[in-house]
Amino acid sequence: MKHLALYRFARIVWMSIVFFVQVTLFQRRHRGRFTPAVNAKWEQLVTRQARIYKKTALELGGLMIKLGQFLSARADIMPPSFLEELEGLTDHVTPVPTAEALAVLDEEWNAPHNERLSEISDAPIASASIGEVYKARLNDGTQVAVKIQRPNIERILRADFKAVKIVIWLAKRFTRFSKQIDFDLLYTEMTDVIGAELNFLQEMKNGRGFSKRFPEMKGVRFPVYFDEYTTRRVLVMEWIDGVRITDTDFLEEHGIDRQELSERLFLLFLEQVLEGGQFHADPHSGNLMVQADGTLVLIDFGMVVTISPSEADSMFLIVEGIIFKQYNRVLDGLEQLKFLLPDADRTLLAGAIERVVKAYESDDLNDMNGFVVERLLEDLMQIVRTQPV
Repeated sequence: MKHLALYRFARIVWMSIVFFVQVTLFQRRHRGRFTPAVNAKWEQLVTRQARIYKKTALELGGLMIKLGQFLSARADIMPPSFLEELEGLTDHVTPVPTAEALAVLDEEWNAPHNERLSEISDAPIASASIGEVYKARLNDGTQVAVKIQRPNIERILRADFKAVKIVIWLAKRFTRFSKQIDFDLLYTEMTDVIGAELNFLQEMKNGRGFSKRFPEMKGVRFPVYFDEYTTRRVLVMEWIDGVRITDTDFLEEHGIDRQELSERLFLLFLEQVLEGGQFHADPHSGNLMVQADGTLVLIDFGMVVTISPSEADSMFLIVEGIIFKQYNRVLDGLEQLKFLLPDADRTLLAGAIERVVKAYESDDLNDMNGFVVERLLEDLMQIVRTQPV
């Protein structure tokens, strides 16, 4: 295990150093000249990096998968080709041998699994960074999904976090990224949130909390869990048929209104954020399912974050500021949430927010070749490169 940890450490740190150097050289070479042609070259660079990252993450697993999932959800700053490269990291991670997964199941249940299950799939139907999901049937005939934690995942994550700590030290010492990102806060939040994912008993508690919180929301469903079979490393819940929310062919085949579905999804998460309390912090397409009748199913409550009443008030201030075009209030809310560091250029940011809102209202964003979009891209790249957001 020690040699494996050293190998992982070296791979992660070296890949990060190469990426840092490539990005730094690109920014120096094209400083102040982010034309559409340069933007295309930038997209090619980050897409190539995404391809390398995905290959490494699928080989190593562990924390690299979680970080890749985070990056794959950043449609606000990453080009579409980058997102497409990392899409498969959500639930298509290379599975461990089934025999090893079943050994974990037997250990957690302190008995052979066939004493409680009449059948279980030969291979996982989904494989992610922390656990793998098998389709099974209880002895009473109930179809269930059995989520089994990957063997040795806790030790793997501990080794990966050591590597990430070195990467953060290098980024703070040798790059300008520390002016844009509070790396210490990011690291602390990563360890807290991902560490909590290792406890499936907590995930079951979180899922039930959401069911109680939204009992009457039409067209939204949450899984039912089974206490008697769930442990810290095994989670058993009802089997729910459905597909990814991004399966547009399925939506069209079953006559599901995408506009209405997106509004329902938006309201579900808006209530989580603006009312305070807990919110689902891992809403990638593998955790958002749609059934044939259009019902939205939210699963996997391992990554859940609590929003305090004061934080909910700050988010409401941001929404209110956008609606009433009072962009300084938007920035006040972002500062209260610590999304902006103290030396952020408020004038620059307020102007960028105003241009985005105006472009949205005028429908100029639909014209992806338009002058307005080109300007917005230049502004956003300038913000990403220079502002501590």
